Amino acid sequence: MYGWNNSIPVVIFAISLGSVASDEELKCKARPGCHVWSCDPDPVPSIDNLDLSEFPITCKRTTHSTTDSSSHVSAGSEIFYRLLMSFTEDITTVERGIDLVKNQTSQDLLQTKSELENSITNLTRLSEELFKEILELRQSIAFLTKTNQKLEQNVSDMMEKDDCRRRGGLLHSGKCFNTHISSSANMSYEQAIVECAKHRALMTEIHDRVQQTELYNFALTKMPAGIPRVNIWLGMEYKRLTSTLLYRSGMEKHSHQLHWRSGYPTSRRSHKYMVIYIRNDGDSNFGLWNYPGAKLLHGVMCEKEI
Repeated sequence: MYGWNNSIPVVIFAISLGSVASDEELKCKARPGCHVWSCDPDPVPSIDNLDLSEFPITCKRTTHSTTDSSSHVSAGSEIFYRLLMSFTEDITTVERGIDLVKNQTSQDLLQTKSELENSITNLTRLSEELFKEILELRQSIAFLTKTNQKLEQNVSDMMEKDDCRRRGGLLHSGKCFNTHISSSANMSYEQAIVECAKHRALMTEIHDRVQQTELYNFALTKMPAGIPRVNIWLGMEYKRLTSTLLYRSGMEKHSHQLHWRSGYPTSRRSHKYMVIYIRNDGDSNFGLWNYPGAKLLHGVMCEKEI
């Protein structure tokens, strides 16, 4: 379909016809089967160049004198005026159709825009809710992880406690104590460290007299049959210049806080390692004493955190 620009040839042609109508007359009628927009000819400069087969009317040429030219011009102008009006009506109809399409498209776009805005609003709300749920889920996971770790630790502690009892150990102050004593003196200080490590333990450190009494009584139950007294290694060291006991943590305690056997501690340079003297013969001369690490004793007392 042609647009507004296609009406220009019709106007030009009407003007050209008016200029030549003084010499000749065209008797025209609409050609069957043609519409204004389908048979519109290209612009022509004069009637001589007009291809009547391309125009939507059928015309017959007759020659007259120039004295009656105005009436012939008026007749031709009326025909083209009617054709021009018909063409204009068609164009108006097309434009109304285009406006209708545009208006409908605008309404559709507005509706689509509204739907998109609603969708974006819903997505934003859902994103916020999802983010909130994720945060709560993370907190729940963290709580469950912590709880699970506690449960695992509790189970591990229970298993270690059961293992401690099963192995004949003593549960005291969150630790499992056990002794490794033989009937003969054949263990040096360095060997005592290795023996405890075999059981994933450390050499026992005694911190106060209450603990010393507990451990002493426990060691009595581990005495080999027929052996009235034994000496076993401990984990502290004696510092002769300050008369203090040095612990693995770096802490020092005055030596008088614990019970010593008679004549000890000694200030000899080589006597830096701690020993507990255990007797089951009723003799009161028992307790701690310091001794050289190279000496061989009956065993060692070990401790393990639970």
